[in-house]
Amino acid sequence: MFDFLKKKSATALPTWTFTKQGIIWRVMFLGGGDELKPGVKQKYIIGEHRTSAGESAERKASFFLLDELSGAVIWDDFALMDGGGKPVGEGWWIGLETTFDGFFYLHGYLDPTVPEHRGIYAVDAASKTIRWQMPGATYLCITEGKMLAYRDELAGGFAERRYVLLDLKSGEVIESIGSQTDEVNRLRDGAVSDAAQAGVALPSHVEAGMPQFEQVKSIAAKYVNAAGVIGGFDFIASETYTVLGFHEQTDLEIQTLSGNRVKALDYKLKLIETKTGKVLFAETLASQMSGLLVDGFFTKGNTLYYVRDRASLVALRLA
Repeated sequence: MFDFLKKKSATALPTWTFTKQGIIWRVMFLGGGDELKPGVKQKYIIGEHRTSAGESAERKASFFLLDELSGAVIWDDFALMDGGGKPVGEGWWIGLETTFDGFFYLHGYLDPTVPEHRGIYAVDAASKTIRWQMPGATYLCITEGKMLAYRDELAGGFAERRYVLLDLKSGEVIESIGSQTDEVNRLRDGAVSDAAQAGVALPSHVEAGMPQFEQVKSIAAKYVNAAGVIGGFDFIASETYTVLGFHEQTDLEIQTLSGNRVKALDYKLKLIETKTGKVLFAETLASQMSGLLVDGFFTKGNTLYYVRDRASLVALRLA
């Protein structure tokens, strides 16, 4: 049952909000790090932040660490530096790859004109210490408690991928797989996604012609003018609550990057009590958009998370 339903008002309020001017590009969860209480390891949210166009002349990617329960800032504005004291990837061509037991792993890029990842940098989240790095390798996945990665090596004048299994905490090569693609495929098939590993539920998406669309549309019709919805519905459903997200077309016209004029979209979210159909919380996550928002919200355990206006990470406790 929702605790806030015991209050006189049935309106839910966010538990905490973290706002940082610019764009919150990606967030992930990780446990481990400092033990604030004996035998109790802290839970963290690691986030990737990027300056927005027009905010400043300098393009900058940085990272922040929050307490998962309270949203308190542990540290902020971390930038990965190379041995010469300069930002890796010119301070922009760098991103969050994955997490594991108090570590977060960053990636660089093969080339600014190529979106392929290149480089693995393992950082201890509690101390912001780089524990190991492998600039010439590319991350594939975490499988069987190890990291699967590859490096391009010359063989007969041609570049071939050579796969290795790495220790996640030290970067030591545990096993060299070479070019055995059957073994690589077996390991990748056994890997668990970052979301599943963290216990994160991402929204399902349905649109016209897909299974469940008519069912979700009939539910959504109670809360929104379905004729104004563009691109279908996103939802997470359980026995106690349903989270519904959708793009609503407005009368405002805006210009796309290609110069075309289109009607702007607002992305709205509603938290609904499943049994009663009562709207417990409503929020506009983004407004005056020319395109569609993807994965605008998710849940972890009893908490709903979403990013509002690209700059605010919001947590709302469900129980």
